[in-house]
Amino acid sequence: MKNKKLSSDTTRKRNSVRGNSNSRERVHRSSLVRDVGTNLPPFFDKKHSPSTDPENPEWTEEDIANARPGAEVFAELGIELPKPKGRPRAQNPKQQITIRLDADILEAFRATGRGWHTRLNDLLKKHMDEIT
Repeated sequence: MKNKKLSSDTTRKRNSVRGNSNSRERVHRSSLVRDVGTNLPPFFDKKHSPSTDPENPEWTEEDIANARPGAEVFAELGIELPKPKGRPRAQNPKQQITIRLDADILEAFRATGRGWHTRLNDLLKKHMDEIT
């Protein structure tokens, strides 16, 4: 028997007849495009680019000149600004440096478990208070 390439319909029929362990039916991408393509807005047509979307036109120089910060617009509309996500910025942020320590000192601090960086920082602060 010759090895011939099967169409997606034939493959789908064979899989359903065999009771393939893969329960989801395999559907060829072109058939999805064919089925959904009729319901798409005209700007999704291959001849047109999304930049021709009538509901979202490209900005003109005038639009850019008239643009205002979001906070200003929210205040004008009486809407509270969305709260920023994530951890708030520290007023006095820590700085990352490279420092060389003796191996035994480093080993002793690491042996204390999580948070050893903070404990080392606190010890240095305490010592700084003593010497100033």
